[in-house]
Amino acid sequence: MKKHNPTKIDALKGFFDRLDKFETALQENIDKQKQDDDWEDTESYEIEQLEKEKTESEKKQEELEPILETIQKVEEVKEVKQVEVKPVNYFQ
Repeated sequence: MKKHNPTKIDALKGFFDRLDKFETALQENIDKQKQDDDWEDTESYEIEQLEKEKTESEKKQEELEPILETIQKVEEVKEVKQVEVKPVNYFQ
């Protein structure tokens, strides 16, 4: 039977332990990067949605402007046409 050299076995064990730690750290960094990418994707999506809503809101406001102008004109005309009626006695 061969006798194993404890120094070589310890060296190999240390090498594989470091390799395992490296792989674990690498996987953690990959997972963290994926989370960061997911966050950026979510943030980009939310910004995109806000811009879309803003654009839709601006379009609706542009559509409503003529209606608001018409309402203002009607209110102005209403104010002008309102007159005070005083009773007049024609039989004096």
